[in-house]
Amino acid sequence: MLIGPLAAATQRIRVGSGGIMLPHYSPFKVAETFSALSGLYPGRIDLGLGRAPGTDGLTMYALQRDRREAAPDDFPQQLSELLGYLNGDLPAKHPFARLVSTLPGLPERPEPWLLGSSPQSAIWAAELGLPYAFADFINPGGAEIAALYRQQFKETEAMPVPVVSAAVWAICAETTEEAQRLAASARMSFRCCVRAS
Repeated sequence: MLIGPLAAATQRIRVGSGGIMLPHYSPFKVAETFSALSGLYPGRIDLGLGRAPGTDGLTMYALQRDRREAAPDDFPQQLSELLGYLNGDLPAKHPFARLVSTLPGLPERPEPWLLGSSPQSAIWAAELGLPYAFADFINPGGAEIAALYRQQFKETEAMPVPVVSAAVWAICAETTEEAQRLAASARMSFRCCVRAS
């Protein structure tokens, strides 16, 4: 919701999503929304795409596309469909192929980024020639995963070299002690308690 107002209030900075969790959305709806933003703010819109539910179980269920049964784990297919809309190369036999030309922001397109914290997300980003944003605040083992992404990267015309960014926790305070105190709650959120049996 804030991408449009932020882009409207600025002139040069890139603005984008810190995580459209694609399993919650129709690939076409995401393509339409970010195509429109790209048309309004050419060359400045990023589309960060993630696979994780991004929330607790109840909220995930409330966001689910179809509640009659558990949501399928079809992220690779969703991602492929979304990129097909954005790149204009959905296969001609795809049932929604004719919708490619209906995106409202054409010829402008957002720059897609794959978000992740695992080797699998790095592999997908590399195979698709996408920039990769690594969630170091979730998994501090990012150096090896970023190296895997770089090793397996397949260049494209739009992305000739691998691009990695790291999302980290940053706590600022007047003193080191205060910063440590403020950071304690974030550290606690990633610990789990094991109940003795």
